[in-house]
Amino acid sequence: MTALFVPEKHFEKNLFVCQNLEEIPYEKILLSLASDKFICLRGLLSSAKVRQAKMTLGQKFSKAKDHPTIGESPNDVKQNFQKLSIGCARGKHHLGSYGRLLRVFFNPLWEEDIYQMHDIFRQLIAVRNKLVGKPINFATDTIENGLWTAARIHQYPIGGGFIQGHRDRTQAAVAEQAQLNYYQVFAILSKKGEDFERGGGFIEHQGKRIIIDDYISPGDIVIYDGSTLHGVEDIDPQKVLDLDIVSGRLSAFVSLYKNLSS
Repeated sequence: MTALFVPEKHFEKNLFVCQNLEEIPYEKILLSLASDKFICLRGLLSSAKVRQAKMTLGQKFSKAKDHPTIGESPNDVKQNFQKLSIGCARGKHHLGSYGRLLRVFFNPLWEEDIYQMHDIFRQLIAVRNKLVGKPINFATDTIENGLWTAARIHQYPIGGGFIQGHRDRTQAAVAEQAQLNYYQVFAILSKKGEDFERGGGFIEHQGKRIIIDDYISPGDIVIYDGSTLHGVEDIDPQKVLDLDIVSGRLSAFVSLYKNLSS
């Protein structure tokens, strides 16, 4: 008989609680990623710093700084840069492409710490680098081996913010070219039930979907790999979309990008 799939128990199975980098059980994490395609780290990030960063983002936000979905240069996103990502990824509506509606705040660590996020990003980078076998500060605030850290915040706004289920093929390819394993490491900055009511981030494994936002809290770190099918279900589609404020689901990423600047 097939065991009943219980999302909450599946999440708890892959939850690791640790207070510092030295406590992180990397070997167990890699085993969980191989079997279940995601894990959650709890306790590493300061919830007070997360709350402060979220408040600062809201205070500093200006819709006038939005840039369109396409048109930025490789150098633009190496600055404090804000853009919308709406429509089909890569602009081609073909099999394998995916839709999305979100806002992205790029905040590289060599730029001014305008959102008070840099300490959070540094912790995420340290976890990422440990997983891929690199020095703890690899590509943190410099370009190394043709790679740089695209530290950024994703906002999925109330009123239908989402990203269709997909796998991170482009970023995984960048890692492969650099002879690195690929792991996406992100922190959640928002709370379902407080910042939004419906929807949330999900992962799918063996045909089963887990809405991870049902179980994670601000400051939790989620990790998955290039084979993980993931996305964000519509955030409060029962409400009117309002892009004039920072609302909805917020998450912070530290992906390695290929240096395309001349």
